[in-house]
Amino acid sequence: MAYLTDLSLAPDSITVLILSELLQSPTLGEITRTGFTTGWSSHPSATSTSTQKTVLKQLTMQLVQPGPSGQTSPLFRRVYKHTFKLALPAGTRGIPLDMATEYWRLLFGPSGACWDGTKAEGRAQGVRQPWLEWWMAFLQEKWRKAVNKDLWEQTLVFCEKTRADESLGWWSEDGAWPGIVDEFVGWCKAEKGIGGGEAMEE
Repeated sequence: MAYLTDLSLAPDSITVLILSELLQSPTLGEITRTGFTTGWSSHPSATSTSTQKTVLKQLTMQLVQPGPSGQTSPLFRRVYKHTFKLALPAGTRGIPLDMATEYWRLLFGPSGACWDGTKAEGRAQGVRQPWLEWWMAFLQEKWRKAVNKDLWEQTLVFCEKTRADESLGWWSEDGAWPGIVDEFVGWCKAEKGIGGGEAMEE
């Protein structure tokens, strides 16, 4: 916490997730000597907290830069993957849904890879529909289980696919998606009019 204070970072900011990935923190709020020295050695200019602030600011800007065809940036994908390790309770194989929801709000909210067309940041990335809210509302109603690694990673793939084509024209029932994602697509088509003409407005 003292280190985050020195870096002027709020504990619940997405930049903390970037820092955790950079330093390969084994859990949120834990930094090892090896992780610290290895992570910062990849940025030779970052020899003080002031220069580390500059690097983290640059990385935060880089995080939200979209790649081609709706893909998120390589940095975002690394941070997203590492966040699962940070959030995973010891001795378990899945993140509690309420915790996963909070991390998705941070990662897929306006400060991350915005997956919500009601936000200016989402519209700037070509998103029209509130996919994030739909996804979380659907899980709250239909799932209520822990989010395992496969579902966590496939949620990012689904996000990228919908950012590239919100009509779900790429969807195939023969795809190797988790069953709950198959159900979500059916829900989007039946309840939101996606894939069957113009999507209905909220």
